[in-house]
Amino acid sequence: VKQAQWNDVAIEIDYQPGHGYNLDRMVKGVQESLTYYSKNFGPYQHKLVRIIEFPRYAGFAQAFPNTIPFSESIGFIAKVDDSNPKDIDYPFYV
Repeated sequence: VKQAQWNDVAIEIDYQPGHGYNLDRMVKGVQESLTYYSKNFGPYQHKLVRIIEFPRYAGFAQAFPNTIPFSESIGFIAKVDDSNPKDIDYPFYV
């Protein structure tokens, strides 16, 4: 479990060992999203936001109150090339 914080909100990412390549990108995406949405829509209502990895037999993400199931195929095992300006950092954006 990768743990981080945004203000008084705990961030947890539950992932399969060996799939930790993009966890920092995902944490940054959660933190920046919470900042944006809190400013533009209102405060986040939970004390925890959790992303959980599930197998890539399905390629989607969805959200429930404070939990986001996230397919390993759309972020956890992605290879993002920071030196290529055309490469999309979808572990961050999703």
